[in-house]
Amino acid sequence: MKKLGCFSVILITGASLWLVSQIYTSIWPVGEAVVRLPMGDAIARFQTWGGGWGTLPFVLRVDTPHGTISKKLWADWGPASDINLYQTPENWLVGIGGGGDTVIVDVMDTSGPRSVIGDEQYRTNDENWKYLGVAVGDGFIPAESKPECIALLGAGYTKYRKKFQVEHFCVQPIHEHP
Repeated sequence: MKKLGCFSVILITGASLWLVSQIYTSIWPVGEAVVRLPMGDAIARFQTWGGGWGTLPFVLRVDTPHGTISKKLWADWGPASDINLYQTPENWLVGIGGGGDTVIVDVMDTSGPRSVIGDEQYRTNDENWKYLGVAVGDGFIPAESKPECIALLGAGYTKYRKKFQVEHFCVQPIHEHP
């Protein structure tokens, strides 16, 4: 039987550790911001995943007594690493991430939380939304502690909350833009 050299053992050990890390980060999030929502007994979870084998690293999960929905958000392209959360008069949860990526979830639907898409999403008036705060990595900063700002990062767009958008980065507290 042929003996393995030191380099071969190191290579096999390294490959094994990499494989285990990819499996681990594909099963559990590596970071999670948990936010109790003001709509019913709903909880939002902004999850950061390790990105193993084609998964998107950011997910918004909403848990209610009637069920759970997970929405894949954007791929990790650098600075887009947080999400502003809003409550609409319809009791929908809106998430607007870096670059303007937007997701809307009907939290109070009795058959379970569901995506609000198509023409239905245009029936809400974003001037009447309540800014809840921003979820970042494994924490949540409430609206009282962080003024609303949507960083478009030079590449994004959203039709919502235009007066709070900045072209690139939110570098200081911004209350409203003309």
